[in-house]
Amino acid sequence: MKKKIAIITIGLALLLITVASYQKYQQSPRAIPTFGERPEPEILTIEQYIEDFEYAYDILEAHYPYFKVNEIKTGVDWLEQKEKYLEQLSNVTVDGQFTSTMQGILDELHNDHVRLMPAEEGLMFYTSYMTQPRYTWTSKAAEVFEKPTVRARYPITNERIDEYLSLTRNLEEMGEQTNLKAYDLVPGQVGYFSIASMLPYDPKSTRVQAEKEYLLPYLQSVKDYPALVIDIRDNYGGDSAYWANFILPMILDEEASRTAYLFQKDAPLFEHMIRQHNMQELSEDFIKSLNVNPQAEEIVSDFDYYTRWEHNIKPNADSIGFNGNIYLLVNSRVYSSSETFASFAKESGIATLIGTTTGGDGLASGLTIFDLPNTGYLIQFTSELGMTESGSISELDQTTPHYEASPIKPLDSNGEINIERDRTIQKVLELEGLELD
Repeated sequence: MKKKIAIITIGLALLLITVASYQKYQQSPRAIPTFGERPEPEILTIEQYIEDFEYAYDILEAHYPYFKVNEIKTGVDWLEQKEKYLEQLSNVTVDGQFTSTMQGILDELHNDHVRLMPAEEGLMFYTSYMTQPRYTWTSKAAEVFEKPTVRARYPITNERIDEYLSLTRNLEEMGEQTNLKAYDLVPGQVGYFSIASMLPYDPKSTRVQAEKEYLLPYLQSVKDYPALVIDIRDNYGGDSAYWANFILPMILDEEASRTAYLFQKDAPLFEHMIRQHNMQELSEDFIKSLNVNPQAEEIVSDFDYYTRWEHNIKPNADSIGFNGNIYLLVNSRVYSSSETFASFAKESGIATLIGTTTGGDGLASGLTIFDLPNTGYLIQFTSELGMTESGSISELDQTTPHYEASPIKPLDSNGEINIERDRTIQKVLELEGLELD
């Protein structure tokens, strides 16, 4: 009996070790393979270029989330334009013609995330995806860059990867702070800082530490001010972790929350993503339970899966616990992850938005990338349709500010806001009951 118990105990221990080892393995990134010589692009026929368009058309038809939104906004029924697009491609004989014509076709979807990926961005996406844990859909997506036809178009070589990673490390370690600008708009009354871009967020990087050393002392100096202005006008996005894990936790006095929904189609490229996000099958009853407007109901009814996205942000140990009025300045160039920030700020109620309606397409988990079989070019597009709990669809409605004001951001000779000419800042001062001397 004791022998049996010992055997069972050993077996369980081995099982636990195996499970732990597998989990550790899944949490680690894939190793970058050793690549051979980079292939040369093939000379293609008109028929092969058209085959690539047909392939892209089929992939987008099955996966793309915004056909109906595009038709509502612009009147363009993209899927019905196939014959027109084929005619445009009928005389394409060289790569340059194909890329310009194909990008023009994609432009009729009126979404800046839908495009042929530029060659210079291939390394950035590949190395970014390769650093993710194996279990993630992004790690799986990196495999497309390793295909010979894709490497013929994009500089995916071990030498170029090493150079890019070294350059990225050097930039991160330089510790220069150029992304944030902070100063008082009204001394002792209204604090202000602007964010030029949502840069990649790594809390251990020298650059992020430099930004923290720059911004945190300023925030501490204004913690008792009646108002704080955060300016993200002209911020075209980047990494949402920058504002969610870095900026807001230094400011909030209590947890802020927002609920949104992501909707996705049942299509081959999404299989890994659907599993990872534990998405649920979408039913008519669930759509009705959302209690949104009929147009939103009609749009989301085209999808097969959904997930509820609870986004909670807590103050961190460095937080100034600001309890004055927070104003977020926005305009139409606030897009992607910056749009997500604007949506979060409005839906959670942490800030008053001033400016013009944002650019949209912020509520999504990332971009899907696929390759064209003959040319090897990569096409990217947003993976899901995002909708706030109140029924606002990010790409259709964007985020409307609480107060409209001119989107122009006038600067003085020192690169600081010209308060007298900035109508958005003037609105902040009006709401605070302040006048300039």
